[in-house]
Amino acid sequence: MERDEPTFYGNGVNQDLAVTTRYAAIEPMYDSEEIPDVLLKLTEIISGKEEAFDKLAGMMEGLAGLPAAPTKAAWERLKAEGEKSPFTKACREVGLIETAKRLHTTPENLDKTLREKGVYHEESMHELLEQYAVPHKLPTTTASGRIEFFSTLFDMLRSQGFTTPHFSVLARPFAAECRENKTMDQALDEDEFYFTYGKVPTVSYGSTNSNNPVLAAINTWKKDIYTGVWLHPDRAEKLGIQSGDKIRLKNTLSGQEADGHAYVTRKVRSDTLFLHSAFGVENPQLTRSYAMGGTATNHLIPHNVEPVVAGFRSQEFTIRIAKA
Repeated sequence: MERDEPTFYGNGVNQDLAVTTRYAAIEPMYDSEEIPDVLLKLTEIISGKEEAFDKLAGMMEGLAGLPAAPTKAAWERLKAEGEKSPFTKACREVGLIETAKRLHTTPENLDKTLREKGVYHEESMHELLEQYAVPHKLPTTTASGRIEFFSTLFDMLRSQGFTTPHFSVLARPFAAECRENKTMDQALDEDEFYFTYGKVPTVSYGSTNSNNPVLAAINTWKKDIYTGVWLHPDRAEKLGIQSGDKIRLKNTLSGQEADGHAYVTRKVRSDTLFLHSAFGVENPQLTRSYAMGGTATNHLIPHNVEPVVAGFRSQEFTIRIAKA
């Protein structure tokens, strides 16, 4: 909410080709600096050099396409003007010019369009397919240049001993296992639920904004919704549970347990519990989010890693609940 993005980049979720960036909604509330400026200072500290810009700018040029010379000139000018985050502002200033140049427009028009529409449209999906459709216009990255249903990578891994169904050379389904000795088709017990979780708009990923007083105030206002364990009323009634009741949750596979408070709502499936993952902070130094409470997902999700992509199997189990 408080920062401009230092670069301009593709709008990846859009099937059309478009450019986007982030604009700050409010001015920084405290004596904070932008991440690129913090990284620049860390580079100086780690390298032992007061002037570490050339090293970092060279990396920026290779990774982000920002030319080092004009970025350095803008950085020095902004520093002299007393800008709090001069490196970030310099990257953004040069990035706007370079992106506009590539799009054959002016920096002013690009900035205006992005502020009004959120994206700057380049080409439609259909125009792109006429030039770059795979495999009709361009080859794939496979050895044959065509779409292959046989994975040579997984074939190699299987020869090295990775023989579980996850490493099949052909794409194949295999059933999720959420309970011991039971299939997904078998009915849940009366106090048993599948589990899922999500995020709240006031917290970014690993709770990076959770101690912000403005966002904490919103979290407090929405406390029952944000920190409660969502439970469908049909199931809640059978278990004698009402919104606000303290409940005990237990993972049926790992045995992990946690406390929570019920939030009864029809916005969740009757066979599933839903939890916002941003709460349950256990660090007392984060005074606002620590006081917020909630159920910490790490008390319910076991260390069970998926073997191919190495992501946590964070929902492949069931939870039993009971009124505490």
